[in-house]
Amino acid sequence: MSRFDITATNAALRRLVEATTNPRHRYLLRACDRLRLLEIAGRWEDIFASSMTVAHPVYHFHGLGQVTVLDGRDAVQTAYKEWAADGQSIVYTEDERLAVGDHLVCSTATLHRQTPGEALVDLGIYADPDATYLVNTVEHLTWTFDDEGRLMHEDAWEIDESTREFLKIDPSEVLTSETAALLLDPFIAPLPTRPF
Repeated sequence: MSRFDITATNAALRRLVEATTNPRHRYLLRACDRLRLLEIAGRWEDIFASSMTVAHPVYHFHGLGQVTVLDGRDAVQTAYKEWAADGQSIVYTEDERLAVGDHLVCSTATLHRQTPGEALVDLGIYADPDATYLVNTVEHLTWTFDDEGRLMHEDAWEIDESTREFLKIDPSEVLTSETAALLLDPFIAPLPTRPF
């Protein structure tokens, strides 16, 4: 049995929501909670509701020796679809620290991303292509929002390569997006009424 609980992935984020009194900041934190859970559950189409994401989002990822820019809705949707299909949307967090401002939510955490060995091999990383791994990295993430509280940018940086680990996981611990959705659906709340 895994030591990770997918339903606890946003625990630190939810604690910050409870401790936050600024209505705009609470809204952005709840939007991040919804966004991350939708990603993990493979419900990526819901992320692109006009109330949640701008028409032209841009994502930047710096990790595993790669720099990736997803420029525009089509690019971001294609990535989400691929991650949901091969299980890379499954992410667990540990030791997450967060901050929120009027247009930005920042997170530093140890992330454990479920990744097929074949995807690692494609990046030039030695791995069993038939296995599934947890890729463990320390990352800094930012989510940037517009004046209406809609996601504009998601940016992620692997900040300490020396802590990177590739742990082969037992097939019984591998989650599909469908299984994650069943576990997370009770936690995925609709966006609250925008208070600004």
